[in-house]
Amino acid sequence: MNTPPEDTPWSHWTRANMISLFFQYLKAGRMRVSDLNTHVFAPSECQNAYQKLLNDRSSTMGCHFQWL
Repeated sequence: MNTPPEDTPWSHWTRANMISLFFQYLKAGRMRVSDLNTHVFAPSECQNAYQKLLNDRSSTMGCHFQWL
């Protein structure tokens, strides 16, 4: 992504500003990211999880580990 390194009067959307806005929206519930998780793995399945992320990107958007 080609963004300016510093905020200017004609270009507010620096990488830092976009990241800040993303987290503000996330905190306020204005952005839902739960649908991005396509797989849930137990910690003991970590090797399988990483292999799936590396080799099967067509059906894997993201994954998380169920620790409890």
